[in-house]
Amino acid sequence: MSAGKLNYAIAGGQLTAGQVVDKVLWAKKPVEEHKLPDRKSEILGITQPGQSVGMVYSWVQRENIWWMMEYADGTYFYVEHLPGVFDWEKLLAQFDENPIPPKKISDVLVVSTILFGGYMAATAKTSGQKYLWGGISAIASGYLLIEKVKNIKFNLF
Repeated sequence: MSAGKLNYAIAGGQLTAGQVVDKVLWAKKPVEEHKLPDRKSEILGITQPGQSVGMVYSWVQRENIWWMMEYADGTYFYVEHLPGVFDWEKLLAQFDENPIPPKKISDVLVVSTILFGGYMAATAKTSGQKYLWGGISAIASGYLLIEKVKNIKFNLF
């Protein structure tokens, strides 16, 4: 894993650790809260599945990424980034837009389908042909857009 990069199987993209700062992490499995970013450091508590671990204040890169979080009393704790421990659907829901860009090829395919259908409709000799090509273009681009949205997956590792 390169410095600060988290690998995702979401449209083949990556999310940086910096993008997770100021976002709330939710536990999918029990999460140990450590005093320092080290597995040997004191365990201050354990967040149970389904509960909020807390808002990410910062992060530290060691052999893995450690999320730095703050308790209500102002003290800090660390949780280790491990596969399958956090609910990434809840994390991604906190972004205004999906932080991972979709595959560009599908964008190009949708736009080219619309443009091709528009060109064919504009150059058609009869009004029937114009409606035919316009309809085909609308149906094809609509189908491609629906497939694009359906194929966005929110799986981690």
